[in-house]
Amino acid sequence: MNCAMPQAAAPAVPAPIVTAPRTGTGILPPNTGDAGLVGSSSSTNGTLFAFGGLVALALACLTAVRFARR
Repeated sequence: MNCAMPQAAAPAVPAPIVTAPRTGTGILPPNTGDAGLVGSSSSTNGTLFAFGGLVALALACLTAVRFARR
């Protein structure tokens, strides 16, 4: 049984026009920071970090020697 009847075409509805907001800066990449790297202007921080590393290494070596003597 075929009940197909001619139907009127639905009226075309235009899609809404979407516009992006104007920021004036354009598309910029995300700011990822300095990735934890020390800048060249902060040489004091780098020296302090290196000194702290040497102290930690010396303490680890002393602890290893003490543990080995037991």
